[in-house]
Amino acid sequence: MTALRAPGAGPRRSAGVACHVPYSSLRAHHEALRAAMRAALETAREHGHLRPGVDVEAGAETLALLAYGVNLRSRAGADSAELLTGVRAVLDGFTRTKER
Repeated sequence: MTALRAPGAGPRRSAGVACHVPYSSLRAHHEALRAAMRAALETAREHGHLRPGVDVEAGAETLALLAYGVNLRSRAGADSAELLTGVRAVLDGFTRTKER
């Protein structure tokens, strides 16, 4: 796994090998993931599943960040049931009471 580095910090060295991650690639990936989450939230709103007042843009950012966290924790060996519990807790904040 490649770590994010501050601009000008130089490459991360892993076992003597420099690892470079282009920031533009990370940014593009995040923007695509956020757009997919926004589309899912907009679809949920159209179907009446989204709680009134949910900020779709902020929700999309939250879900994208959650996806990164789940990915990281799963790579570290977290139990899938534990991850699902956390994801459900976040999703419950988006849905109408009858959906829960």
